[in-house]
Amino acid sequence: MPFPYFFGWKTDGIFQNPEEVKNYVNAEGGLIQPNAVPGDVRFVDLDGNGRIDDDDRTMIGKGIPDWTFGLNLGFEWKGIDFNMLLQGQAGNDVFNVTRRTDLYYINLPKTILNRWTGEGSTNRYPRFSFESANENTRVSDLWVEDGSYLRARNVQLGYTLPAELTRKIAINRLRFYVQAENLFTLTRYTGCDPEVHGGNGFSTEAGIDRGVYPQSRTFSVGVNVNF
Repeated sequence: MPFPYFFGWKTDGIFQNPEEVKNYVNAEGGLIQPNAVPGDVRFVDLDGNGRIDDDDRTMIGKGIPDWTFGLNLGFEWKGIDFNMLLQGQAGNDVFNVTRRTDLYYINLPKTILNRWTGEGSTNRYPRFSFESANENTRVSDLWVEDGSYLRARNVQLGYTLPAELTRKIAINRLRFYVQAENLFTLTRYTGCDPEVHGGNGFSTEAGIDRGVYPQSRTFSVGVNVNF
């Protein structure tokens, strides 16, 4: 198994009405989730013992990517130069803690607007509640998202004046440029930034997003002068 990985419960949608809760029974006809109400998460009875307990936990994702990659592109033509550094990773997941509604100390992301509000409204996001007898906020694949991304780390466009012009003012080379850092990020992750690292020094929390501050997008202009 990859180390570290996310260990928790698998889910199977949202209970839409009381009948779905009553129909989710074990071999003896007992309710598998007796405390559930419409809008709660349906957890998978993975070991088949007729109840949801710790033995139903399994690997639900991993924060370490299968691939990390980078690509540097550039060209020069008649004094114009262009450079772009692309960087990314693939095959990793992020546990988005910021979406958990039981945490009082954080602002909730806009995905809360897609929560269950009635039958048929959604089969992914549970009803809003700080507390739930069904334990909707337990560690599950409900909070695991694809953390793959492709990011433009640095993009620079420049122009160097012809030497016959700059030598007249005792300058060997005069170049103007515009630059952008973190110009764009392509990702399906719904949090602020998919680039989440372990925070405890041992990387055992790799891929856990507790509300990381997103990397800023920076634009700048400059001049290179060589005498």
